[in-house]
Amino acid sequence: MISMLASWHPVVVHFAVALTVTSFFFDLTGATTRFTQFATTGFHLMVTAVPFLLLAVITGNLAEGMFPSTEARTLIDQHLTLMNAAVWGFMAIAAWRIYATANRKFTRASMFFYLAVLFLVCVAVFIGALEGAALCHAQ
Repeated sequence: MISMLASWHPVVVHFAVALTVTSFFFDLTGATTRFTQFATTGFHLMVTAVPFLLLAVITGNLAEGMFPSTEARTLIDQHLTLMNAAVWGFMAIAAWRIYATANRKFTRASMFFYLAVLFLVCVAVFIGALEGAALCHAQ
């Protein structure tokens, strides 16, 4: 059962990465144009990304034990560091945005702060994904 869940990690991760990055681009478009529908879509994509990110963490932790070699261990450590920073950073700003939106305190300035942090999260996701891809090819 554990190996089956661990094998789902590459599939789940693609949804998490796609939703996170797409959320950023929709929010960026909504912040830089007068079309607020883009920011609304970015918000919904952000909310949708949260369960996939949590599932990616769970399946990734299960998949971690599948790489016994020391060469893969270095890649796993780099991958874990980047992806943990990205996932928990995303969770923190997502929780803040949901709270601020619900209390009608999410302003245009808040959006640009959110976008700056989300950009850093997307960079960490991209670099961590490269490490994860290297792991798949090393196996």
